[in-house]
Amino acid sequence: MNVNQVAESIGMPLEKWGGHCYQVVAAFLAASAVEGEPVTGYYDDGDNVTDHAWLKLPDGRVCDPTRFWLEGKRPYIFIGKPDKCYDPKGVRWARELTAIRKKFIPDYPDLRATFDALSAKGDIE
Repeated sequence: MNVNQVAESIGMPLEKWGGHCYQVVAAFLAASAVEGEPVTGYYDDGDNVTDHAWLKLPDGRVCDPTRFWLEGKRPYIFIGKPDKCYDPKGVRWARELTAIRKKFIPDYPDLRATFDALSAKGDIE
């Protein structure tokens, strides 16, 4: 998939793709550049975490047209197996954040019990 041809076909110059993953994914779908399902979540490369959008292809692979921007690389369209960087719906990030929150409440048993009860009900992620 040639990134320059795709940029032209979706009517969005490459220099505007960075930081606009949601718009690029919507443009990909609108232009039928690729068939897939939009996914939102987080991109976590181990150093940085950011909210992000990409496409899940019918075969389960990821099509991420703006990953290059997050990596600081020359423009390309990532198509491949979902790696550890992708966190659909932020599930992993929510679990990690909950673990971090629990570390800061150990000295208050009543507050800990309330937090655990709300977490169990799904009122707190």
